Order: sequence, then structure tokens, then C-alpha cells
Amino acid sequence: MIKKRMFAGILAGVMLGTGLSGSAVVFASITDGKVLVENMNRSPDHYILPESQTRELADWEVKNIDEAGRQMAINEIYARHGRKFVLPEVQTYFNEKNWYKGTVEASDFDENVFNEYEEKNIATLQKSFQSGYFLDGSNSRYLTDEEIKGLTDNELQLGINEIYARHGRKFSSEKYRSYFSEKTWYKGTIEPDHFDERVFNQYEQENIRKLTEAMK
Repeated sequence: MIKKRMFAGILAGVMLGTGLSGSAVVFASITDGKVLVENMNRSPDHYILPESQTRELADWEVKNIDEAGRQMAINEIYARHGRKFVLPEVQTYFNEKNWYKGTVEASDFDENVFNEYEEKNIATLQKSFQSGYFLDGSNSRYLTDEEIKGLTDNELQLGINEIYARHGRKFSSEKYRSYFSEKTWYKGTIEPDHFDERVFNQYEQENIRKLTEAMK
């Protein structure tokens, strides 16, 4: 049976680290900043999505960007309007751009500055996370300290439950049932009382241990 600590409450949604309020929420995080920015184009004039202010992006365009890029693309839309960022690595990334003028504190940012294209593109980018994994590859590699160090307890909890969900475990909590039911890869077939943790491979076992220990 799954350990009790793995059933700690989880928020209804976790924003993408951009201060979104009122928009659709997704279980995704930009808190592991070094992981997300390390492979980004650091050229001063570079935009991830150069036309995000002037036209509506197609789904296929978004899907051609990796997950880290999509998360940073959302922040880029905020950065265009001068929003500052809490995470130092993300702030440093935008400070390197010659088009960026960070003048608005995160707590003071007004999302009403977005035009219709930006609103739609943020929604499209968020939607693209619905079929993905929160911690991609947690069944085939060891998670690094770097990529989990900034995760909240709620996000760590989600990472643990995602490993169980990969093996078809059902969830008693409506939050988890709703979240995983939206994933195209999830096939919930095993009742909690019948789930056998021996199905976990060495990576999953170690990652569950690591995520559990990281919880405050």
C-alpha cells in the first residue's frame, strides 16, 4: 500500500512560475530554473516565440518546442511587459536579452496588459502540458538534485504519485483522479489496495526515495 506521506494534500493547481491568476492551471513548474535555462539560446536578441504578441500560435508550433522551452516561452510573454522574476536563473536569462526591461515586480504585475494573442498563446502553451509528464523520465533515469531542489512539497508529491500512475495505480483523491485522467498515457487499472510496489525498477525506487526525502 502506498505510504501515507504520499497522500499529503496537493494544491488544485501549480502555476508555471509566472504569477498567473485566473488562467487555466496546470501541474507544471518553472522552479527548476537551471535545468530549464541551461540549453536556451542566450543570444541577446533571441526570442523563443518572436511573434507571440502579434499572432495566434498553432498547436503544432507549440508541440515542436520542448517542455522547458514552452515553460520559458510563457515567461517570455511576461518578460516582454517588463515583469521581474523571483528565480535568479530565470531573471539572469532575461537580463541577457537586449529587448528586456525588467521594471515590474512579480507581485505588482497586471495581466490586463496582455493582448488577445498573448492571452490565447499562454492558454495554448499551458494546454500543451496536459498530456505530458511532470517529471519526464523518472522511470528511466535518476532525477538530479538540481532539477528538484526548487520544487514545492506539492510538486514533490505529484512527482511521487506520477511514478505510481505510470504503473496504472488508481487514486482515492479526486484531485489525482482528475489530474491523471487528463493524461493520454495514464491507464488507471489497479486499485490502491492491490498495487504491488515491486513493479518499480531501480530508477523509480531511488527517485521515490529522493523525492520523499526532499519534502519539508
